[in-house]
Amino acid sequence: MDRRAKGRLKLSCIIAVFIIPLGLAWHFYDSRILHESDKVNHGRLIQPPWKIQDYTKEGWPNIWSFIYVPKGDCQTQCKHALTTMRQVRLVLGKDQNRVRNMVLVTGKPEKILSDLLKDEFKNTKQLSIAPNNPFLADHIYVVDPLGNVILDYSGNIQPKAVLKDMQRLLKVSRVG
Repeated sequence: MDRRAKGRLKLSCIIAVFIIPLGLAWHFYDSRILHESDKVNHGRLIQPPWKIQDYTKEGWPNIWSFIYVPKGDCQTQCKHALTTMRQVRLVLGKDQNRVRNMVLVTGKPEKILSDLLKDEFKNTKQLSIAPNNPFLADHIYVVDPLGNVILDYSGNIQPKAVLKDMQRLLKVSRVG
């Protein structure tokens, strides 16, 4: 091999070192081979979002909110959901003042729920709601400061999943 051929081979190798990784990255990104899923949220995204003001007469506090809808008498599932909301709010640290916990009730709440809110979950506010509403019982909802219900979790969701979603929302949010 003459000198010129060696020079071209070296130049080709140097170019390949930079071009091949870019080409592979483009291919993997475009073909979505390495993507586990396109979805990053753990809750069910509500499309289009519901307006909480359509179902309650009370004004909305312009703050991020977790809303729990109890199912019948508030037993183990209810306590688990309320505990999940409280834990997630507390773990948010400096952002916990940006989030409020609420319980939606139609009519008069059950005595067990009233006692729980009075004794164990003092920072959880109770909110009356119209009986004809789209909220599912034993679900936790995330409501943005503008009153849009945007995420839905079943009541037995793991707190870590809710925490990840809430941290992401608070990070990118410009309101509340």
